[in-house]
Amino acid sequence: MGMKPGQKTAKIARKEQRQEELREKLKGAHYLSQIDKCVKEVENANYDVSTSELAARKFVVDTNFRRLAKVLPDLKAIEVAGPDGGAINLVQTVARVIVDPVQPDSEPTVDDTANTDS
Repeated sequence: MGMKPGQKTAKIARKEQRQEELREKLKGAHYLSQIDKCVKEVENANYDVSTSELAARKFVVDTNFRRLAKVLPDLKAIEVAGPDGGAINLVQTVARVIVDPVQPDSEPTVDDTANTDS
């Protein structure tokens, strides 16, 4: 049973996907190294960096940040879930700590009674 022209096996599709992911990862690493190089050159300059030089380096860094944003996944919203994808149980405890003003270094007293009549 032969394959039709233009058909891909799952193995070939996975290989192409891995290759594309690696290309994107390498692009991201390259952009980061360019940003790092520009920053270090300005930090290590043995002379006063001119305004035009600084503007040029800023342009390179900004451009690489925009390129990096296209390569990396958007991490603005991250979903957090509990065990098995369920809800997360949060427990909050409020304790009143009483410190003796005469002897502030003494062991404080913890009042953990639930008195709501303040």
